[in-house]
Amino acid sequence: MRVTSISTILAIALVACGGHGSTGDDGGPGDDGNGGGDDGNGHGTTNVTVTMNNQPTNAAMFSFVVAYQDGSGPWQAAPPPTGDVYTLPINSGVWGFAWSCIGTPPGVGQAQQRQVTDIHFSIAERTSYTIDVPPRCSDRDTGNVLLKGTISNANGGGVYVVRFGDRFVQAGVTGNYQMPVQPGTHDLIVAHGMLTAIGNDFVADQVFVQRDLAVAAATTANVDWNNAADVQSFAVTGTGLRLAATTLYSKGGTTAVLVNDTTSQFETEATAAAQSVAGDIYDQVMAAGSNGQTGITTLATTTPAAETFTAPTPLGGATSTTMATPYPRITTTWAAYANAIGYVWTATQQPGFVTCGNTPCTATWTGVLSAGVIGAMPTYTMPDLSAIPGWNTALQFVAATQVAGSVQAMTSSAGGTDFPPATPPAVGTQRTFVRSDYTVTP
Repeated sequence: MRVTSISTILAIALVACGGHGSTGDDGGPGDDGNGGGDDGNGHGTTNVTVTMNNQPTNAAMFSFVVAYQDGSGPWQAAPPPTGDVYTLPINSGVWGFAWSCIGTPPGVGQAQQRQVTDIHFSIAERTSYTIDVPPRCSDRDTGNVLLKGTISNANGGGVYVVRFGDRFVQAGVTGNYQMPVQPGTHDLIVAHGMLTAIGNDFVADQVFVQRDLAVAAATTANVDWNNAADVQSFAVTGTGLRLAATTLYSKGGTTAVLVNDTTSQFETEATAAAQSVAGDIYDQVMAAGSNGQTGITTLATTTPAAETFTAPTPLGGATSTTMATPYPRITTTWAAYANAIGYVWTATQQPGFVTCGNTPCTATWTGVLSAGVIGAMPTYTMPDLSAIPGWNTALQFVAATQVAGSVQAMTSSAGGTDFPPATPPAVGTQRTFVRSDYTVTP
């Protein structure tokens, strides 16, 4: 399965969705003042490229629809791609790109996920973008091979989480593990720790690291736990602190969560000095939240140390309204956040069992709003994609069922090029995420 990123650990979206203000029913990012052609600033036509890695060969199977928007113009079907690359002719100063998918993650009892993602940037900020389509949304053979092994001399108790590249799996009670991975050379990292009754908290106490494991075909990589080492641990303190997390991005390209802790006695961690190498980066996260407001600070470092949390200025409330046509849509407004380089807008609904086709499902719309299009009075409206060929009405929200959503602002010491946030972050990068939650019933 795919590795859980720190954004998932925090239950926040670290991608943004955006607009320059609502423009009526098109829900776009706002007009640049000219509505097409030259925007008055010498833009002319710019070819924006969007690369969609692992997009499905059978789009209808996944309700996979791709559309784009030129300025505040109507949404239209994207031109056919060349391979995985879509080239969009943009005549305005801003552009939008949207894609949809209906798919079910692997595993027993997983809910079907219906998603629409809407992205907006200005030409000055970005003329290319890359999206990794998740496996649940694709029928393409990604060339996975099996990586398996046995953990011997285990110390008993707790759990062992095995990670290679961007994949992870929890070892079984006998110490056996196996998972599909992409061929390549990465670090094999196994972390031992305790899962709390909460179910998501994990704090590693020992780690095994095998550097530069080459996996070209089915591979067996056994682990002798006698070669594991205790982690280095440092205290995390601060008023109102609700979460501390640490993710290791190893030099060999493996992502390993060492800490995801929502209980007291918070800490951050590093692998033992003898296991560390130049190029390892730790992303340290601290968060607090109450009354629908969340504040998060992060620091990318090569040498984790004790931290003290200072809560960032809150974003403030987000106000949402709904419209009924051509399907239930939401408009949200909020106050601009100082030094924000981008915003996240999300909305999630859990339709009834019958509406989902007698199976559990969730519908999630996500927006990516850059600072260059959001403006000083942020407003966002879900786009109208109903006229796009292949559009599936199952992606739409249903009336009379509550929607839970959020707006999140991001700042970064690395500047606007860090939006959406780069993974791994550059050493020294400090980020702030502030989120305001909302509910609304269409």
